[in-house]
Amino acid sequence: LLTLSRQDGLLGIANRRYFDEMLLVECQRHARDHAPLGVLMIDVDHFKPYNDHYGHVAGDECLKAIATVLRGAVHRPADLVARFGGEEFVLLLPDTASAGAAIVAKRIHAQLAELGVPHLSSPIGAHVTVSIGVAELRPGSTSCLQLLLAAADAALYQAKQRGRNRTEIDGLKCPEATTGADSTKPGAIQGGFSIDSLIRLQTTAQAARIVLQQVFEVDQQRVPECVKFRHTGQSFDIVTLRTPLAQVGGQRVYPEM
Repeated sequence: LLTLSRQDGLLGIANRRYFDEMLLVECQRHARDHAPLGVLMIDVDHFKPYNDHYGHVAGDECLKAIATVLRGAVHRPADLVARFGGEEFVLLLPDTASAGAAIVAKRIHAQLAELGVPHLSSPIGAHVTVSIGVAELRPGSTSCLQLLLAAADAALYQAKQRGRNRTEIDGLKCPEATTGADSTKPGAIQGGFSIDSLIRLQTTAQAARIVLQQVFEVDQQRVPECVKFRHTGQSFDIVTLRTPLAQVGGQRVYPEM
């Protein structure tokens, strides 16, 4: 019963609930051992047209085939393949930096191309493809669960914006929490959590705004009150909170951060 409660009923891989549990475990281990932690967020390209063209039964079979490919793309016992929701999947890769996660992503693209599930309704190719967003929680950062997923989601958004059937990679390093910090100083928040350059995303300003809204629950119209978007020579967007989050009606500072 325990195994069944952790599995997606259709695909036989981990479900969202079990993924969330294991993400917390791995983030806590990451904070303790200072090892990298990689996440792949995967979305099936143009899946609604696939369902409309082939029918929902064929759509289910397509998702099963993709789940099989994902299971075959990872080889270590600790690697986790899960259904995130609908046609979205997620891979949790402990002790894996972005370079290693990119190898897994490349393997997924290659294996799907070799499988060649027909997709006559796709505007980008004749077979089923996926877009992948990669994020890495780097050594020395704290267990920023929501930030890691939001960074992977932002990278996935960028992959879709750039034509789909591709992988985009992002990195995330959260500053360590300190105690007794002066929250009146720039870049500090009540509770001593430094915010300066908290989110550094190799992504578009729109994707960075999505991260801000998802993670800090800041209303889109209030974004200018607490952030600045800045472009460096490497086309990074830097989100810097200028106002304590409590004053923008947003995010609680979670203990694990």
